[in-house]
This record gives sequence, C-alpha cells and structure tokens, in this order.
Amino acid sequence: WYSDPLAQRVNGKLSGAALDQELERIVDFERLLAREGVLVVKVWIHISRHTQRVRLRELQQNPETRWRVRNGDWKAAGRYDQFRAVAE
Repeated sequence: WYSDPLAQRVNGKLSGAALDQELERIVDFERLLAREGVLVVKVWIHISRHTQRVRLRELQQNPETRWRVRNGDWKAAGRYDQFRAVAE
C-alpha cells in the first residue's frame, strides 16, 4: 500500500501535502481493518543500494526470474537516495 504513493512522490506526481493525505488514507484503512478484527502487520524492509543492485542483477540474469525486472526497476534503483528520503 505504501510503495505507490512513495514512488509517485519521488517521481514528482504527488506534492508533499498530497503524499501526507495518501498516507493518512492508508492508515485510516488499516484502522478500519483492525476494528473489524483483522491483525495488521506492517513490515518495512530496508536494503542497501548495493544489495538492491545485486538483487536486480541476479534476477535479470536468471532465465526464470528475468521477467520480474523492468527498466523502471533500474530507474528506481538510480533514485535510491530520493526513495529513502521520502520513506523516512
């Protein structure tokens, strides 16, 4: 849920205020789920820039996982610092 608004912010498609609104909408939805008895577990995985590039390279070199890597993934990897700043 969180990755799309973060990517939109990094790509200049959302203002800071709009990002805050999107994140609040997500939190509201999570609260609704929790009120209905759903256990909401959030996990944030942080990997280094180096690890990200290694993983993309490995996925791309494997014929069985090559399809998972798109040009956009490499572009996003190039904006690592921007993504990290927005996420934090």
